[in-house]
Amino acid sequence: IEVAYEVRAGGSGGTVVGQKTVSFAATNRYNPNGNPAETIDPNSGYTIQSGVLYTLTVTGTDADGNTETSTIEDTA
Repeated sequence: IEVAYEVRAGGSGGTVVGQKTVSFAATNRYNPNGNPAETIDPNSGYTIQSGVLYTLTVTGTDADGNTETSTIEDTA
């Protein structure tokens, strides 16, 4: 079971500037309310820039291999 995060600069077709995958046992539950909180650090050498559109895509995969994806965009 896992939750994968991907951050792109310049919208959904932009460059990947950060990513993280969190894996856990099938008996655990992921609490999306921030406990535990997840931080997606920028890739080495990248600095978050004011005025740039960023896209966060989150994909959850369950024990059966089913996936669900959600995407949101915002400007820094």
